[in-house]
Amino acid sequence: PFRIELAMKNLTAVWSNFQMAGAKRLVLADVIETRDHLEHYRKAIPGVDILVVRLHATLPTLTKHVQQREIGSALTRHLQRATELTAIMERNHVEDVLVDIERKTVTTIAREILTRSNWLPVSDV
Repeated sequence: PFRIELAMKNLTAVWSNFQMAGAKRLVLADVIETRDHLEHYRKAIPGVDILVVRLHATLPTLTKHVQQREIGSALTRHLQRATELTAIMERNHVEDVLVDIERKTVTTIAREILTRSNWLPVSDV
């Protein structure tokens, strides 16, 4: 339902292009419900190390974010999906790194992700 096959073909092409341009790392935003889902990525970009970072927020915070981002008829479905995904992620613990985003700025969250992923030395924080 989420066109995963097409997305993975596109990812393969995009990653190849970025590698030719000198990229060493790639950050993707996606919903990973189970560790098995990572197999799609391993096939699309073989040989890479995958680190799953989950951004954690309370359901009221997620609801607020969804309401700010979505409009129209899709809002109800996105709110329902946020509730579903919260339960799935709490149950499955797919993440390698969990980052709490409550009451943090985007800059603070980004620095924490980079530091905890060992992409940014602690002295640069």
